[in-house]
Amino acid sequence: MKTVRALLPSAWASLALLQACAQVTGETADAGLPTGPVVSSIEPAPGAVAASASFRVTFSAPMDASLLLLQPKRSDCVVLVAEANVELVAAALNHGKLTSSLVALLVDTAAEVSKDESQITLKPKAPLAGGGYFVVVASRVKDAQGRRMPGEGARFGFTVARPPAEPRLDSPLAGWAAPLNLSRARVAFPDGPPDGPITLVERDGGIVAGPELSDGGPVLLDIRAARAGCGPLCPGAGYAVAVGGVQVEAATFQASSCTRSSELRWLAGGPALQAGDTWLHIAAELDWPALVHLDARPVGQSTARVASADVLVRCAPASCGSADGGSPCTLEGKLEELSAGASYLLTLSAEDDEGGRSAPLQLGFQTLGALAKAQISEVMASPPPPVPRSNGEYIEIFNAGSAPLDPARLAIAGPDDRVRPLSSAPSSPLAPGHRLLAVGAAFEPDRYTLPSDVVLLRADTQKLLGRGVADQPPAIRLLWLPESDGGSPIELDRFPGDGPNCAEGESLERDDSSDAGVTFRCGSLGGSPGSAAPPATPP
Repeated sequence: MKTVRALLPSAWASLALLQACAQVTGETADAGLPTGPVVSSIEPAPGAVAASASFRVTFSAPMDASLLLLQPKRSDCVVLVAEANVELVAAALNHGKLTSSLVALLVDTAAEVSKDESQITLKPKAPLAGGGYFVVVASRVKDAQGRRMPGEGARFGFTVARPPAEPRLDSPLAGWAAPLNLSRARVAFPDGPPDGPITLVERDGGIVAGPELSDGGPVLLDIRAARAGCGPLCPGAGYAVAVGGVQVEAATFQASSCTRSSELRWLAGGPALQAGDTWLHIAAELDWPALVHLDARPVGQSTARVASADVLVRCAPASCGSADGGSPCTLEGKLEELSAGASYLLTLSAEDDEGGRSAPLQLGFQTLGALAKAQISEVMASPPPPVPRSNGEYIEIFNAGSAPLDPARLAIAGPDDRVRPLSSAPSSPLAPGHRLLAVGAAFEPDRYTLPSDVVLLRADTQKLLGRGVADQPPAIRLLWLPESDGGSPIELDRFPGDGPNCAEGESLERDDSSDAGVTFRCGSLGGSPGSAAPPATPP
């Protein structure tokens, strides 16, 4: 690895001086122009460093500290960055302040400038993980005389040794008292490939499973009895995962004094399902560690996508029938790449490592529509008494689609274009043909006779849209929020505003019968919140 490298190597010939850690004085160059400051040394020397290393950059002259420190304890001209991001950060560093997304790529460090302002020290706030790093110095830095660094700045490469890959016992969990008839052990390597073959050994005896090799993926070890009379574990014996013949203390467990003979069971309550448009989240609880297979198949829709996954439930329940201790065996699974607006049948089946199987469970569910077909169906802008009448304002939203929709992804916007989500917490899907009411925090439902199943989504302001909708309501947009940050809301529907002048207590109700498209008419006295509007009375 080159320990010092300019961003544009042809731009300055002084790199040889940098690599030799020579002092550069800043005298007048041969061409008669003043030279700028350069990095005269860096500590530690580029190359291999400890995970706890700090980095001190020394310049050939006192520097302008206001450029070295963006704010106390932070620099955006001298930074530490992982090797994978160095090209992106270095290219941007010379052209001004880094964006927030680029700052997020930097190693979090505290920066300190020396009293004579000729040195800056970067101290990482946490030990460095194994891998390559660079200290990058921007060409924007200047000395106290206002002279910039020549060329395109500098970078210095370092490496932190990666620790040996440690195995992780996924089943049985480390420290657990496993049943004597345990037939296999599951081992994972979250930090990368191990350095040798993997075996399961009795702490005071021989190999009971393996050897197996791994490229970093999980390993399944089939256990065989190491001693006569054991089946296959020996009561009270200790076991360890060994890598390359070396036992790993963090990957050990004990054998209990009993066997597991009962059937694998789902605990009371059954699985809980939460569906999105293309995903399903599953939560359930078992009585024992197990590998659970999830399979979702479409019902009556040949074009919908099938999805399946295996989820390992890691836990350490109380052994030998004890009611004390242990940890819950909780399934948290997710199926993705489902089809939006489709009906599915979910099958869950589980198998433990003692040969037990659960009875399969089958549950139906429906994914949400890819884009909700929601409408503003009624606006109560002039509620009936008592006062304050603004406490009776509401906007009714109707699910006009064929699939449930997620109310948490609905928002409204008024004349100020501020996007106001209708709900900040998860809520039950709104079924096709059903309605909900968007209301202010001060809304008084007792003013109306509401259906028992109508959902009220209260805003975080006392009045709708902050100031209420007023007797002559403004244009109101109904929006569909993106699932993740970075996307833009999509407009689903719009109340045009400036509707007819209605009597006090009458709502504005949607009318799709006009040849001119969607209009709003004066509705019945007291409105019809949560219910279909009565048909229009002929003139």
